[in-house]
Amino acid sequence: MGFGFSLESSVSFSIESITSLLFDGGGLMEELGWRGFALPRLQRKYSPLKATIIVGVIWALWHIPVKTDVLSDLTNFVVFYIFFTFVAILYSIIITYFYNKAGGSVLIAVAIHGLYNDSASIGGLLTPDSVEISDTVASLIYAGVFVIAAAVILIIAGKNLGFNKELDTLPETETKDETEQNMDINNTELVQ
Repeated sequence: MGFGFSLESSVSFSIESITSLLFDGGGLMEELGWRGFALPRLQRKYSPLKATIIVGVIWALWHIPVKTDVLSDLTNFVVFYIFFTFVAILYSIIITYFYNKAGGSVLIAVAIHGLYNDSASIGGLLTPDSVEISDTVASLIYAGVFVIAAAVILIIAGKNLGFNKELDTLPETETKDETEQNMDINNTELVQ
């Protein structure tokens, strides 16, 4: 029973890991939307925890077309998506905490997302050849790790999830009165 590591595979693994962390397609493209656009705006309107839950639910719904293998059986689909949404919310709590602690850095969100996306292949490398883990067991292990990590974060940071209003770099939005004034000015200019 061996783990199959060699110097060559270790160097290759290191280079591939760093590359995939930062250039993982899902992590890079999704996090620009989830943490780069949606989360800052939601955190302005709701508590960081509530904003994170909203992002987690939308994130789970976003993945429905990707998970076509569970669409054939309605019961499996419902069970899978309840579980998947729960895990997405937990994972969103973890990413949001580090995103907020890093002052709103999308790069940290991309790296964490990429790490998760590529962790399945990492798990395969770290599992001895004689041990086979089913997808269900692997999913439960991930969920357990996320429950523990999210619980620790919630105990440490509370519903604020590390958010610091002083580091909020999102430009202030216009108030309703300012928007109405601008519309009146524009309408007046059109009439004249």
